[in-house]
Amino acid sequence: MNFEEFHLKLLGVVEPWYVTGVEGNDELENEEVRVSLAHRDDATWDCPECCKACPLHDHGREREWRHLDTCQAKTFLVARLPRVRCGDCGVRQIEAPWAEDGSRFTLLMEIHILRTLHRCQTVKGTGEVIRASWDAVWAVEKRGVDRGLSRRMEMGATHIGIDEKAYKKGHRYHTLVYDLKERCVLFINEDRKKTSLKAYYDMLSDE
Repeated sequence: MNFEEFHLKLLGVVEPWYVTGVEGNDELENEEVRVSLAHRDDATWDCPECCKACPLHDHGREREWRHLDTCQAKTFLVARLPRVRCGDCGVRQIEAPWAEDGSRFTLLMEIHILRTLHRCQTVKGTGEVIRASWDAVWAVEKRGVDRGLSRRMEMGATHIGIDEKAYKKGHRYHTLVYDLKERCVLFINEDRKKTSLKAYYDMLSDE
């Protein structure tokens, strides 16, 4: 197994993508490694909107995503994502299979950050452990919360509990909605007014 194949397995990247090179200082003075990715020339892509198979049109600008560290070195994936020309939707950008759209981290790195957040309990502490900024960690946390809330809303709670919690001095409250069967929080909103609770019901479908 050569160096590129080794990193391909570590990254979990699958066809049609492959590793073209790994760059890093011999002494790792900056403690950073960059893994370059490319795809097969004969690869076809599904339009991200209608899912119809489309040929390659061109590529977007070069981008990089922070991945799990290699030993002590920060590791980044580097690639130019393909764009396709769909007969129905026009030119569209293909999303990276290793990262969520708009994220600067790979999915595996986001999972690591969320697990570290769970242990550290603070954004600042997590940033110090993984060597990332407060804003970057907070963005990962927000995406994780949004994904979790989306899944919980799809669960279709049949028995809910409603409560109010004081969170600051001066009688400032939050309204909380719980799924009593699954024993989890479904919704949190500021204040304890009717409109605070109505915002939860407005999120539900007619069904």
